[in-house]
Amino acid sequence: MKRNFDRKTYAELRDLYSHYQQIFPDVKNRAKPLIRWYIKSLATEIDRRWRAYALLKRTGVAKVARRPC
Repeated sequence: MKRNFDRKTYAELRDLYSHYQQIFPDVKNRAKPLIRWYIKSLATEIDRRWRAYALLKRTGVAKVARRPC
């Protein structure tokens, strides 16, 4: 199954992840495997984008002083 996160902004991904965390506070115990996979994929994509942004900022390519939205 392909994740379709490329069309979403960083802020949209964070909101979606927050939404799923609120709906499924005990995701590890009761959620279906597909839902757990999707939430983990969201977290991975958010982390990947943040690390890429931090690398650009560290190398001087990104001139923005705050997190991307």
